[in-house]
Amino acid sequence: PRFLLVLDGSRSMGPHAARLLRFAHALHLRSRRVEVYAFSTDLTRLTPYLRGAVPGAALTLPDLGGAWGGGTRIGDSLLRLAREERGRVTRDTAVLILSDGLDTGEPETLTRALRDLRARAGMLVWLSPLASLPGYQPVQRAVAAALPHLDAFLPAGSVRDLHALPGRLRQQKRPAVRG
Repeated sequence: PRFLLVLDGSRSMGPHAARLLRFAHALHLRSRRVEVYAFSTDLTRLTPYLRGAVPGAALTLPDLGGAWGGGTRIGDSLLRLAREERGRVTRDTAVLILSDGLDTGEPETLTRALRDLRARAGMLVWLSPLASLPGYQPVQRAVAAALPHLDAFLPAGSVRDLHALPGRLRQQKRPAVRG
């Protein structure tokens, strides 16, 4: 399968950023059919930096500007991604959005972006570190707007959650992605 990972680099995701970047890098080491982007208020392609990274060494990224450490505009970033990756998102693509869903953008923009991605992708999955918390309810505006368009909403709060991901993805209802 092809993977398109979209990492939320906003301030609220700071405690999870290093783990999620390592996850993206590990997936990239397993397959060259992985594209990785980061977003906050802007979108930046990270794939070239992952390709140049030495396995086992610390990842060094350039200043990502609006793609890291700021607020969050999930819908705007995903809409831009849907346009830029139009040719790469096919029925054998799993799109993984790694975000807590805390967003300052309009839910309608996010809905439009997710409809576009879901129509072309084999699988659309949202991974949230908050979903690992006991008693968590998906009430954030962005998550609530996204849920009807997702094949899965899964926890990503720990390394254990990320290790369980392949098995959880295999259980999902849209079997177009094979791996």
